[in-house]
Amino acid sequence: MPAAALIGLVLALYNANVTTDWVTVATAASRIPIRAIVPVPNVSPPDPGWHPIYPKLSEYKKGVAMLKSAGVEVYAYTHLRNLSKACCTCCGNLSQYKLWVDTIKSTANFDGVMMDNNDASWSAPLPENYKNAIERMYLPAADYIKKAGLGVWTNGPHVSKNSSVIRANASTWKRYLEYSQFTTLFEEPLDLWIQNSDKNINYSNRLKWPSSKLGGYVLNIPNDSVQAEKAIRVSLELAIKRGLSWLYPTIACQHRTGSCTYAQLPTYWKQLVNVIEEINKERNS
Repeated sequence: MPAAALIGLVLALYNANVTTDWVTVATAASRIPIRAIVPVPNVSPPDPGWHPIYPKLSEYKKGVAMLKSAGVEVYAYTHLRNLSKACCTCCGNLSQYKLWVDTIKSTANFDGVMMDNNDASWSAPLPENYKNAIERMYLPAADYIKKAGLGVWTNGPHVSKNSSVIRANASTWKRYLEYSQFTTLFEEPLDLWIQNSDKNINYSNRLKWPSSKLGGYVLNIPNDSVQAEKAIRVSLELAIKRGLSWLYPTIACQHRTGSCTYAQLPTYWKQLVNVIEEINKERNS
């Protein structure tokens, strides 16, 4: 019998702590698959009101190389929002975006670029602002990334506020999914994620897209280690049932507060790694 596909961790590693957190992540990569996003010097950070303290460029470059040598896929963070408007209004300036990609390319040897705020009309707060976003911003941005020899990870479009609802049909989704190697489909609180857990919801089947290219974020995992471990296991097992190969069970990221809560590894990091490793062993035992 062939081995079951492994469930992997998508990780918003929104700091530049190359000698601490990054080393912790690299160590865990010997046990579980990890795909991480990191902020890049001189590129707009995830939170408009906050950015990490970066080390010297040579040390930062070594940090990226260290993660990659450990087996972590490392993606540089970018966003598609318009900096002159509130987060996350479409669309950014394409010329500015290309400069960010050039900076990323010259900074370190990344696996790819993560395009945040990749929304569609059915998933955006102001649908009319996203009517032609794919033509005027997303496709040319992704094409520029690929021409730089980098992979593309898109955060969005998102399925809905309720994970049981997959808006738009597979052919419509295909236009968004096919220009990236990987897509995160939601950032959803734990209580919503586990709703309708008994229903037969499978993103891979519904979107007609490989599960290896699909993932998401489950937010509001409790900080208590015992409760966290239970919530992480439930979240991951449900992700597998729903046709996903990647998940980040984490705390909520509060934007525009002066600091982004993804800037630190969760307090239950050990439990997170342990549970992912255990589930992968169970599925292949």
